Amino acid sequence: MQPIRGADLTDRKLRSGYAYKIPGAVTPEQAGSRVAKDILMFNWFWDDRSGRGMGEANEMQLDRWGFQQIFGNMVPGMTDWERRAARKSILGGAPSAWAATIEFSFGKDLVSDFVGCAEMLWSGKTRSHAELISLSQAMASDIRQHFRGERPPSGFGDVVPVEIGARDATLAELPRLKSPAIGVRSEGKSRLEWPTESAPIPIQQDAASLIFLHASARPATSTWVYRTIYNLEDTSDLLGWYEVTYEDGLRLSIPLRYGVNILAWKRPDSEKLDRICYEGDPVDVPLAAGGTAQFYKFEWRNPRPGKVIRDVRVSGASAYRNLGTTLTADGNGVVLAGISVVKKRK
Repeated sequence: MQPIRGADLTDRKLRSGYAYKIPGAVTPEQAGSRVAKDILMFNWFWDDRSGRGMGEANEMQLDRWGFQQIFGNMVPGMTDWERRAARKSILGGAPSAWAATIEFSFGKDLVSDFVGCAEMLWSGKTRSHAELISLSQAMASDIRQHFRGERPPSGFGDVVPVEIGARDATLAELPRLKSPAIGVRSEGKSRLEWPTESAPIPIQQDAASLIFLHASARPATSTWVYRTIYNLEDTSDLLGWYEVTYEDGLRLSIPLRYGVNILAWKRPDSEKLDRICYEGDPVDVPLAAGGTAQFYKFEWRNPRPGKVIRDVRVSGASAYRNLGTTLTADGNGVVLAGISVVKKRK
């Protein structure tokens, strides 16, 4: 409608320089009297921020005109949700993806939105952001299995730890771990004293999968996949990678991307994170000074069953720039606290 979209043609320009115009909208009188009432309205302007301060007023207007409506582009945390959802014209809500409807997009950016909105629509209740992130992280393992339609190899085979033979982490912000840890940093100015690449960690097994227990030394960034629909993966900071070498010499890289399969370590009483680690499950790792730190367990399925994995090496990214052209990996590091092998089923 015109109060939201304007009445006249509006000039727009793409980043490429291409200029175009968008039309204005119908008047409130036209919307109320000339649009058939059996049309279900997707109300995208329920939020006061996107509705120019008219969020609830917009849904009330649709209600007065006799339309049934769904909150489109729905996200958790709607103001006064319980009261607004009680309006008879409100039938539900629908979160939006705005990018490829694939597991990567959903898992990296939208799991907490889906979980939060589903709970709001079914129970009528809302949670704080911290509660929602905690709940979504706890559900991530089950959600992955439902998306993929299969259990991971660790659900069937024996899990055996590997001796990684590394010294303790020395980062001042990271108390010394009781278990060995490999620290890998990026090049450039950094407070880290670790090498940019680790020595090979022997595996020497035909494994069904490898489980990495790791975390980043510091928080990094991950932005929405719709920002670069031609390159979804690089919307998450690349902190480094694991290089898997097989007995026949073939090497495969496993990217370590922030918010996908790794997050920053934290103490249980530290500030809550603002996103989940979709492909990683939180694990409490004992600290030498007492207490625990939260790391993440990431399981990588071996795509070459029947081939022996000779070793694994950890490398830190040195020149990755995010969408804002910031050298985000500089000064960060990957802390590997352990590797486990999932044995093949006989």
